[in-house]
Amino acid sequence: MEKEIKKILININSDCKKIDYNTDLINNGLIDSLGFLILISELEKKFKKKINTKKFNTSEFRSIRKIKSILEK
Repeated sequence: MEKEIKKILININSDCKKIDYNTDLINNGLIDSLGFLILISELEKKFKKKINTKKFNTSEFRSIRKIKSILEK
């Protein structure tokens, strides 16, 4: 699952090729507000899960590992 999440991130920002699964996407400037919208949309399509954006907290999306844990809930 982590590899698939990374592929999505690379499509959003090619600089994500260099990251590991714990890299902070926000503090490293790899994803912005538009990138988050695209990321959520792509994650929902790929993993066929609905991400509740009403309870959206960007800190939960700071790294690939954190995104994976959200999708596993």
